[in-house]
Amino acid sequence: MILSWAQMHYDVEGTLYEVRIFDGPKPGQKALTQLKASRKFDATCDCHWRDGPTKHFRFKTIAAVKAELKRLGY
Repeated sequence: MILSWAQMHYDVEGTLYEVRIFDGPKPGQKALTQLKASRKFDATCDCHWRDGPTKHFRFKTIAAVKAELKRLGY
């Protein structure tokens, strides 16, 4: 699951992204279980700061997430 939401602050604006990877549901399970692989995709802002620097998040698509998981051996 790729989550994103807009950020607009005095010093920074852009989009904050987070990737969460869940195990498939099991019979009788009431909540999804987030896998440890999610930790490989730290929440990052694809943003521009007022003082000049810009940061980009590499995993904005499912294809990019799948490629990184493959690279990591999952």
